[in-house]
Amino acid sequence: MSSPLQAMQGQVPGVTITRNSAAPGDESWGLKLRGSVSANNAEPLIVIDGVAYDGVNALRNINPSDIQSINFLKDASAAIYGSRAAGGVVLVTTKQAKEGKARIEYSGSYTYKMVGLQPELMTMNEWANAVLQTCQNDGQPDSYSWVKYAKMALANEGKYIDLDHSANPFAPSYSDVMDFVFMDTNWQDVLFGNSYSTQHDLAVSGGTEKNLYRLSVGYMYDDSNLKWGNNNNQRFNLRLTNKLKVFDNFSIESVIAYNLSLIHI
Repeated sequence: MSSPLQAMQGQVPGVTITRNSAAPGDESWGLKLRGSVSANNAEPLIVIDGVAYDGVNALRNINPSDIQSINFLKDASAAIYGSRAAGGVVLVTTKQAKEGKARIEYSGSYTYKMVGLQPELMTMNEWANAVLQTCQNDGQPDSYSWVKYAKMALANEGKYIDLDHSANPFAPSYSDVMDFVFMDTNWQDVLFGNSYSTQHDLAVSGGTEKNLYRLSVGYMYDDSNLKWGNNNNQRFNLRLTNKLKVFDNFSIESVIAYNLSLIHI
């Protein structure tokens, strides 16, 4: 999954997750904990390892492989966060290092995305003959513009008429047309095609009783089935967690996180 929101959509009771677009990296995610039509339907507060973020983008950018658990707080349980938690709270806990020798973890995935059912388009020949049959059924004469157009399409199938170098055969009609194109192109094949997405994650963790560390890096590439233009999303993630035990009852924990999304639309 390219986003934790995508993984949770439709899986968590009482949590409404919406997506307004299928464009990779620009899905316009929405997250509601109190119902999508309730009086108080503000977006929830996102808290990742104790750090608060406004908006769901914090969840969209985090690497799913770094997440240990996600909890949802509503009503009284969210009151400790004050007015910022009017829409509820999403608590995210990332993976922590365990004491011992260095541990190396790698996970990778590859997903091939095929185009589903598409409408079958008529060929130029089928379209032109259907137009002629329709005009004949309606009793239209040969001088009727659509009859002339369909016959010209059959005569010029696979070609085009450039009006910069040829006279307009329909003058004075269609004066705003620059050229007449009769290419037998299946635009479904031009616009849509198969694609793929891939995710690679590497983590190193370990340490002693007094010093624990975990370093993770991730790379995700998500391509789109829409082939007209450059529609894809790349994300780079880096997360370093270090926990230093100074005294028995005092420790210092630092988290350095870096996320970079390269969205091409």
